[in-house]
Amino acid sequence: YWLHADKDMVWGTLNQMRIKAADLGADTLYLYQPLSFSTSVTMFANAYKCKQ
Repeated sequence: YWLHADKDMVWGTLNQMRIKAADLGADTLYLYQPLSFSTSVTMFANAYKCKQ
């Protein structure tokens, strides 16, 4: 098994969310409280286009 530090999983998740938001044309992410598990990280966010 490959084990990664929690902070590495969080940064990876945030980067994926930023990329997906940008692909949708969004420029702002509103993050909800992360759900921590012993072997994974789950995050929820809404993406918004605020600048015109």
